[in-house]
Amino acid sequence: PQQYMSFFIDMVRAHLHVFLCMSPIGDALRSRLRMFPSFVNCCTINWMQKWPQDALGWSSDIFIWPVDSQAWFSETVAHEFLADVDLPDSTRRCCVSMCVNFHQSADDLAKRFYQELRRNCYVTPS
Repeated sequence: PQQYMSFFIDMVRAHLHVFLCMSPIGDALRSRLRMFPSFVNCCTINWMQKWPQDALGWSSDIFIWPVDSQAWFSETVAHEFLADVDLPDSTRRCCVSMCVNFHQSADDLAKRFYQELRRNCYVTPS
């Protein structure tokens, strides 16, 4: 039993990954970082910046093309879902264009929201 527990703990330490998503709005993040300094000291922090239009189009391309042409990305749910949809290439390109447009529209609305209400709304590329 002790060997199994040791093996389990070793495997968890080697392979466990935890993703925490926290909003930077308000004092809650600052408070949590003060209570748990390891969030800063022992974690990788990914800051999302605004993406250019061509990068949005390229990344949405990855999600929309079938599994055969992008086999390395087949693990993601979105890719699996869209791979099952039988669409001509021209329709897929239109879908990519729409995704870019949706993202940019949301970003524009977030800016307007801030101008009118002085409250931040963050739009990430994911």
